[in-house]
Amino acid sequence: KRRAILKGDDTKRLEIICEYVRGKWSVAPELKYYTLHDHRHSERVEWELYELLPEEQFTKLTPEERFLLLDSAWLHDIGMIQNLFGDEDKKLTEREVRETHHIRSQQYVNSTAVWPVLGLRPEETTSLGIICLYHRKAEDLRKCNEKIPVPGIGQIRTRLLAAYLRLADALRIADVSGVPEKEFRTNLIMGMDPESTFHWLKSKYAQGTSLTEEPFTITIFLKNPNGSPENIEPLGKFLCEEIQEELDSSM
Repeated sequence: KRRAILKGDDTKRLEIICEYVRGKWSVAPELKYYTLHDHRHSERVEWELYELLPEEQFTKLTPEERFLLLDSAWLHDIGMIQNLFGDEDKKLTEREVRETHHIRSQQYVNSTAVWPVLGLRPEETTSLGIICLYHRKAEDLRKCNEKIPVPGIGQIRTRLLAAYLRLADALRIADVSGVPEKEFRTNLIMGMDPESTFHWLKSKYAQGTSLTEEPFTITIFLKNPNGSPENIEPLGKFLCEEIQEELDSSM
């Protein structure tokens, strides 16, 4: 997919970013109550982008926009890593990290120290940081810069790319690693908050989504825990509402 979509050395540059993100997550402290947000999440978001945007749609983006969109799939959640900024992070709780992770992701992308490691060019980082910032529903996309002029490249449609990333992230509802039942129950006993509980349940029972173009429809697939449709119906309804909110916020 990447080789068909990206141009020039952008495939190699994206692979550098992927390996870097995998390395960062391999040594990151575990987030106690939070579901999968490591490199496997990024892989799923990238594949959701391919589902959301078939190849002929991707080609309607400029080569620079395609590169930045796929980069953002890998970097939008890097702010979830607790020790990302070293000593500055020591006083932050897990909840504070989660609630500000989109801001932290933007700050990290905009840090001059990581540009050479990630293989990013300075002129790309402002747009990439904005896309990462606005992937979270808490941010109003109407306030996102519609376009960013980039010297030597042209206009980057940051609002459009952020909307695509937001939808792909919302459609990534299944946890490929599964959720251990014992761990889930232990976290409940230890006082896991309702939001985290919902995300665990979503990862536990969601099997994925499917998209059709004409008419545009999103189908959500769930496991049925006890063979009774009534048991899973509230979760299914909640997931439909959540994805509808993401669609509305991206419209």
